[in-house]
Amino acid sequence: MEGDEDIHLEAGTHYPDGVRILEGLAASGLRSMRFAKEIPGVNKIICNDFDETAVEVIKKNIKRNKVEHLVEASHGDASMIMYQNKSFKDRFDVVDLDPYGTAAPFFDAAVQSVRDGGLLCVTCTDAAVLCGNTPEKCFALYGSASVRGSFCHEMGLRIILRSLESHAARHSRYIVPLASLSVDFYFRIFVKVYSGAYKAKFASTNSGMVYHCSGCGVYTTLPFCDTVPTKSDNVRFVLNKGPPVSERCEHCGSRHQIAGPAYLGKIHNSEYCERIIARINAQPGKFGTAKRIEGMLSMASEELDEPLYMELDALNMVVHCQPPKMNDIR
Repeated sequence: MEGDEDIHLEAGTHYPDGVRILEGLAASGLRSMRFAKEIPGVNKIICNDFDETAVEVIKKNIKRNKVEHLVEASHGDASMIMYQNKSFKDRFDVVDLDPYGTAAPFFDAAVQSVRDGGLLCVTCTDAAVLCGNTPEKCFALYGSASVRGSFCHEMGLRIILRSLESHAARHSRYIVPLASLSVDFYFRIFVKVYSGAYKAKFASTNSGMVYHCSGCGVYTTLPFCDTVPTKSDNVRFVLNKGPPVSERCEHCGSRHQIAGPAYLGKIHNSEYCERIIARINAQPGKFGTAKRIEGMLSMASEELDEPLYMELDALNMVVHCQPPKMNDIR
């Protein structure tokens, strides 16, 4: 129903041509109940969990909330349900994955089961792994090694996005990040998924390595490939030359750590963030966490399109000077 903003739709009402939502790891089903009661234009919500006790709770919650016409309880393996719905006519409009720990085992099935232009929502609660505490486990789960640094939370987001993009590209699909957020102890990512063999090739230009100085903290990124224009308004992909740094840091002489591969493209869509903020402000008092949502998305929409960052205090400690005012920096 993308682009149908002028059509009036009611939450809690069944629409035969509405959106199909899968909550693959639902636990008690709380989120699916909220989907049914708060999202207009819904056809069906499949509320699934692998645990039989959880499914019994889901069934009770469906009856308590009187959403039998919208929510269907499901007992099964989330990956198998997504694989069974990967054909073009069966794909979901929205897939939401919120497991305990990592969502990595579900990525391959998820990127295949979302329709073109559909929404994939992913939560990972293994922040310690993604922030560099155990690089070997991070590599085992996501195919990337993280590094401990001031930017470790953004690095975690970019590792998740790179893993999603890698799985999508194997099936001639690609992702477009809408919002990538590090919140408390978890990561929450929203991406749209599309099909297209040509655009899937750009995964090699969106992914690359990070060289991080263990002394002063300066970092350098290097994508795996670059593009060269051809005569037919096309591009040719060429491998980048590297490494872009010497053995020791040119600023402090310390050795570099190598991290990645990581997603090096845009991790937010500013227009999307601004639309959400506008919708929240248009309905004052409706959302209890409105201020927090507005604050997080405002910061996301203002971020530069460059990967990673350095903290101002840490930078000034390295160069031994007083930090300027943050407003002047902004």
